[in-house]
Amino acid sequence: MHDHCIEMTNLATRLRNLEISLDNSFLVQFILNSLSPQYIHFQIHYNALRKSGRDWRANWSKRKVG
Repeated sequence: MHDHCIEMTNLATRLRNLEISLDNSFLVQFILNSLSPQYIHFQIHYNALRKSGRDWRANWSKRKVG
């Protein structure tokens, strides 16, 4: 999954270099939608956090620290 995210980020960088504007939230959703079906639970969890108004980055940092 890490390699896939890096590849997608590199693609976004190439598009930005072509002066195509990409919103970060679009990039995150684009990466999630391009994952293989085995990662559906990850996408569901992210979308649930987003819809609840909770910040997934705060949730992630708490898990890494704790």
